[in-house]
Amino acid sequence: RDVTARCAPIRVVAVGLDAPMPSGSSARPTQPYLLFMGRTGKMKPLLRTWRALTSNAALPPLTVNGRSVPWPEVQLVITGEASADASGLPNVVQRGFVDDQTRWDLLRGAEALINPSLYESLSLILLEAWTVGRPVVVNARCDVTTGLTARAQGGLAVDFAAPHAAAGAIAEGLASEQRRVEYGVAGHQFATSTFVWDRVLDAYEDAARATAARTE
Repeated sequence: RDVTARCAPIRVVAVGLDAPMPSGSSARPTQPYLLFMGRTGKMKPLLRTWRALTSNAALPPLTVNGRSVPWPEVQLVITGEASADASGLPNVVQRGFVDDQTRWDLLRGAEALINPSLYESLSLILLEAWTVGRPVVVNARCDVTTGLTARAQGGLAVDFAAPHAAAGAIAEGLASEQRRVEYGVAGHQFATSTFVWDRVLDAYEDAARATAARTE
C-alpha cells in the first residue's frame, strides 16, 4: 500500500505576528534613521557600508517629509547588545536592550530596517518591519532574505561585500520617499496575507479537522 495513504494530513503553517498600537512616546530619534536589530555578529557586513554611506555627501539624499537629508545626517540606530566595532562608526546610536513597545515604536519610525546577515532561516524581523509598513535592506548573498524580499517586493538586496557599491545602491534605492512607501505597502500586504494570527489559526484548525476526519 501507498505509505502516504496512512499518514496524517500535513500542512505548512506560517508564524503569527501582531504589532501593538503605537505608544505615542518620544523614544524615536528626531533625525531620520535606519534601524538594525539583532545580534552584533550579524551586523559585521554592514560596518564598512555604513561608513561609506555617511562619508559620501555626493550620494543621493533621503527625502523625508519633502526635505532632502544628506546621508552624513542620517543615523543608524542599533538595539540589543552593544558593539565596540559599531561605536567607532559615524552617526551610530546604540540603544541597548529595549522593551517590546519601544522596539515596535523604533520600527515604525525607521526609514528602513537593515538586516545584513548572511545566514537566516526566515528572519522574523523582516516580517515585523513589513507588518508596520517599513521597507527593508537585506544582504544579496543571503538567499533566504533575498528571496523573501523579492516575494514581498518590500525592499532592497545589496552586496555588503562591496561597501561602496552597496552604499550607492542603498542611497539610490531609498532616496525617494514615495518608493519607500511603496516598498512598505507591498511588504505589509505580503506579511498580513500570510503571517497574521487569524490566517495561521485557520490553517491549524483545517489541519486538525483533516486529521480528525482521517482517524474517524
